[in-house]
Amino acid sequence: MASNFNSVAFIYDSLAGMVFGKSIQKAQSVWLDSIPDDGKVLILGGGTGFILEELDRLELPLKVTYIEPSSAMMSRARKRLPFKFIEVDFIQDTHRAAFGMDRFDVVMTNFFLDVFTQDELGKVVQQISSLVDKDGVWLLTDFVKTGIWWQNALIKLMYLFFKVTAGLEGNRLFNFEAYLSEEGYRAVKQKYFYFGMIRSDVYKRTES
Repeated sequence: MASNFNSVAFIYDSLAGMVFGKSIQKAQSVWLDSIPDDGKVLILGGGTGFILEELDRLELPLKVTYIEPSSAMMSRARKRLPFKFIEVDFIQDTHRAAFGMDRFDVVMTNFFLDVFTQDELGKVVQQISSLVDKDGVWLLTDFVKTGIWWQNALIKLMYLFFKVTAGLEGNRLFNFEAYLSEEGYRAVKQKYFYFGMIRSDVYKRTES
């Protein structure tokens, strides 16, 4: 994944809010009650760190590993310190930095899988799956294809914008649910936001 979001970090949250209002924040927060009281949480591609403040509001002693490749995004996330309840290990690197770590009770990929090409996505999902504990959950929030013309146009515009500004290699959405299903996961909870264009899922292994 060669994309670098340093150039857009300073406007990322404002731009998202201007286009989607509070939908993106609500979607990322809706299933936080799925996190166990003393859980180990892995956040991949956390961006500017909004979700960290939401986790702290749970008032749970969570151990959070926060991985983000963009130095500018990471800098903004660190500025949200200190937190009252959660303990955060900030790692500026790609998702591969998590390989070899102990498994996590919760893995969060919010608007993360949509940056990968079709050739990369299957392997990435497989790699992330190996990080989820046997009885753990995978919280996935992302855009979904709807077949509605203006939403399709907006998705294409976003991909073009991030290709120009951040060198994004991915250029279209895929059916993430199908990829997770291949790794033995099923969605146990789903909720849609922004006219069905954003979906937030809780995935668990089918054998759990």
